Amino acid sequence: MEQKRPGNFPVFDPAAPLLVFSDYGGGHSAAHFESYAFFLTQPAILAQWETDRLDIRWAYGLANCSMAYKKLSAADRARALWPWLVAADGLDGLLVTVLVARSLGSMFSATGLAELRQKEPEFGMLKDGTIERVFRIAHFLSVFVAGLSSAQQELVWITDEDEIAANPSRLNLLQRTFASVSAMYLGRVPQQLHCATTAFDNRSRQLEDLASLPDLVAGALADAYTQQMIHDALPVGHDPVAIPVSIAGKTGELLKWLSLPDRALRRMVFALWPADDGKIYVNKIVFR
Repeated sequence: MEQKRPGNFPVFDPAAPLLVFSDYGGGHSAAHFESYAFFLTQPAILAQWETDRLDIRWAYGLANCSMAYKKLSAADRARALWPWLVAADGLDGLLVTVLVARSLGSMFSATGLAELRQKEPEFGMLKDGTIERVFRIAHFLSVFVAGLSSAQQELVWITDEDEIAANPSRLNLLQRTFASVSAMYLGRVPQQLHCATTAFDNRSRQLEDLASLPDLVAGALADAYTQQMIHDALPVGHDPVAIPVSIAGKTGELLKWLSLPDRALRRMVFALWPADDGKIYVNKIVFR
């Protein structure tokens, strides 16, 4: 992708930490797609964002409110959404989302799951679906970290505080799993890896606000692609497909933002669903 169109991806300073914020959508029973969103950036890039987000919070009376997709029905957060997204445009980084069709089932072998439960007793206490999410997240994130990080670069990963990181024990298991999986992509074990959740935030909601970007996109895309599947309007090949009229409101506004030409913040969306021959389609989705 970078060879075909230079500038697709940000170039990060190898001497500074690589920051990753992640969130996930489509966990409810009505969703046909699950979404895994990751925002990669660096500390030096955040100065203007810090000013902008605090100004927006003050201007729209957000106080201690969360800018989360599920809470956009509140009038103050709905009004603040577009200024919030415009401010995020100035963040030099990559916001990437991977959509996975529920019809795909498990992406890992049943024998592998059984062996994992035997070798790692901690996984024996988790549901199959939770283990699936842990390993999907570890693999997807490893792809982009391997492509965008440098040897010995410090990696700080802030994940949403959900079932995969519900307590310190699970968070530690997630970090160890990611370290093991990423080693296959990096060709080495990450030397400086720190994993935390948005629960470690300060009173200004600094971490939560950065994590809001993958949260908003993950929620919107899971809902949008569910509607496209319901209306048999999934994109195939390079032919454009109209978005169903049922996609409006907060979801439509987020899709409109995704359709804008890239600013400093690059946005990418990939979708995975089953092919007839038992393989997996992987499509890069472009909104226009």
